[in-house]
Amino acid sequence: MVFSLAIGMFCFIIASVYIDFEYTRNSNHKDADRVYRVMVEMVEDGRHTYLPYSFASEIGVLHPEIESVSLLDIVPGGELYLTTNEEDYIKERSCYYADEGLFDVFTFPLKFGSQANAFSEINNVVISANLSEILFKDENPIGKSINVHKKGTFQVSGVFEDVPSKSLLNPGIVFTREQMYKDDPRRKDSWVNFTHVKVMNGVNQYELEENLFRTYKNLFPEGKFVGVFSENLNDTYWGYSYADYAGGAQNSSFIGANKALINTVGYVALGILLCAIVGYLSLSLGLSLKRSKEIGVRKVNGANRKDIQQQLLSESIFYAFMALLITIVSLELTGDYFTKLFGVPIGIDYSKFDLLIELFVFTLITGILAGLYPAFVISKLNPVKILTGYNGPQSAGFGLKRVLLIIQLVVTIILVFGTVVQIEQVKKMLSFDFGYNKESLLAFQIERDTKIQENYTAILNEIQSLEGVKRTSGGPFPYTMNGYRSLKYDKGDTLIQDDVALVLVANNYFDLMDIDIVEGNSFTESNVPSIYSTCVINEALAKQLGDNIVGQVINFGDVNRRVLGVAKDYTDWGLSSPDADPRVFVVSEKNSFHSILIKHDGEHTAQLIRKLEAVWRSHERVISPEVINLETKKDWTVDREEKATTLTGFLSTMVFVLSLLNLLGYSVMYAGSKLKNISIRRILGAESLELFLHLVKPFFTSLGVSLTIALPIAYWLMNQYLNDYAVRIDLNPLQAILVSFIMFLAVLLVVGFQLLKTSRVNAIDKLKE
Repeated sequence: MVFSLAIGMFCFIIASVYIDFEYTRNSNHKDADRVYRVMVEMVEDGRHTYLPYSFASEIGVLHPEIESVSLLDIVPGGELYLTTNEEDYIKERSCYYADEGLFDVFTFPLKFGSQANAFSEINNVVISANLSEILFKDENPIGKSINVHKKGTFQVSGVFEDVPSKSLLNPGIVFTREQMYKDDPRRKDSWVNFTHVKVMNGVNQYELEENLFRTYKNLFPEGKFVGVFSENLNDTYWGYSYADYAGGAQNSSFIGANKALINTVGYVALGILLCAIVGYLSLSLGLSLKRSKEIGVRKVNGANRKDIQQQLLSESIFYAFMALLITIVSLELTGDYFTKLFGVPIGIDYSKFDLLIELFVFTLITGILAGLYPAFVISKLNPVKILTGYNGPQSAGFGLKRVLLIIQLVVTIILVFGTVVQIEQVKKMLSFDFGYNKESLLAFQIERDTKIQENYTAILNEIQSLEGVKRTSGGPFPYTMNGYRSLKYDKGDTLIQDDVALVLVANNYFDLMDIDIVEGNSFTESNVPSIYSTCVINEALAKQLGDNIVGQVINFGDVNRRVLGVAKDYTDWGLSSPDADPRVFVVSEKNSFHSILIKHDGEHTAQLIRKLEAVWRSHERVISPEVINLETKKDWTVDREEKATTLTGFLSTMVFVLSLLNLLGYSVMYAGSKLKNISIRRILGAESLELFLHLVKPFFTSLGVSLTIALPIAYWLMNQYLNDYAVRIDLNPLQAILVSFIMFLAVLLVVGFQLLKTSRVNAIDKLKE
């Protein structure tokens, strides 16, 4: 009984913590409701893009309604390497250029240093508390130097306090904007990645956009933009800007910024809580009715109806707080697991007094709701009837309980069906044929460092000499291509022009990857004098260019190239986009492909990866190596679906257990109400099997009604769900049969023992009672 409530409270609290986190993103920033990210609208398709610096730098001066402006840019390259001793380097991925407005617009208090002097010198940097702890331990680092690989030496002018987890932005190291112009003078005439403004109280967002666009037109009358677009800081997680924030965002949940799915988690959790209360109600009422003689004695001794109600309500509230204790312990034990599953922190912050009060009130209300109906029914019992052998209103509310049971079973069936379908969908995605052979394949990424590329030949020889390495090549993985180039093909009566993806490869790329050449030859099979003036295209491009393309010359990237062959299409964008886009494969003269691709014998893979990393470090000791096992690398779509399946499986298990507990309580009460009837029928000669089948009939009738209602809904919901997947399974009757069998077996096991015992009751002894 307590366990039933604990399950409901556990699921509801987890969902509440998750939903609260998602809906309060960026709430750590003071006056977030007055902060807007500003962009300009392009002509095509109403898209938005960054503000030009020449415009962004003027808006604070020209608009008095704007209190402050922050210009924030991402450091190119994605990662930097920092050290204080020229020996031990730390990789930092969250790197920005900023101005003084960063502290005026956002709430980033400093642990060390002052905001006024943070960017006073060109070589100043502000670092995160975590980075400060790693580089300087417990020391105050203000005034101390940090060496940034390939960038220079900088002086620490500030240390951020720990940034709350709800902030999308979590800077690791911030340079001055003057340093950005020193690194690349062209950026002063370029764009600003993030332009944020803090406006005065009462400023209307749409009037702000109109005023800013008016200023833009005055400054740039020939400008190509058609409007200004703004997004409030509280809305950036849900809006257009999230894609830009996502690269450095903290705690990106696997569900993503999808309000419908996030709310669905809440609705299901609320449903589980209600199911838990219903289950508690059934069990509580069943057990309370067994105490009817105790209630009768208390009434004879002077207890009134109100006293009985208070007793039963107090017991219910006590059980609710016991359930809360179980919930809290369970959260402490499983918090890390659910944090990893959801991708956001899951747990209770005991330092927040308001949260503790909310938990207390929530538990109190849950206890009252769960105990109200049993207290109302039991307190009405007549003590004279009870003490003279009346068993109480054993059949009271059976109609309502049956309806509630059917509703609960419908929810359970839908969730179980969803879990079964998701498991099959994951299997389908894991078995998907990408069109190339990933078995025993490693990618040694060389495009990350010029020093590695310059020593390509020596590094390749070292790799080929390693034990276990069978063959090597070069290609795009784990990425897809090397940008786009213009393509022109004179078809005689038609000039085909398009921008097509370039894929730089080694000459034996198709052989190593087991990619079939469906027409013509591969690079290794060709007998042309120079493969560097040739190319291979894929089927998607061949269809676009027309028949008999092999042997023809195309102009690609302003270079005339003869088409040697047509390669079979393969999936390189992943399962979210399995259809191949047009590709032109070119042998790289300077080994500029993304990775050295390594086929190995499949044994001691981890050991081989360590040896490959050692090869990298023998040539580059600062930048860390990246060796990817392509055989085990999961597609992000599969990873998301596996997490969704885990979540659905967890929720369906909880509802399943609650339904069985409710079913158990219902069966106990039902069996008690039928004891006298069954005893009479046994005396009249009825067999135990006949009586058992009679007793279980209403339960399986309820299950049949539930399946009839739930399965069509489940099929429709899962079909809508699967429509979002490019690679998906087909729904079929076998899934419904499997779910029906699971539910049939579960109902039989739960109610069977209790009702079998009732069907075999000693009729004479029971009637004597």
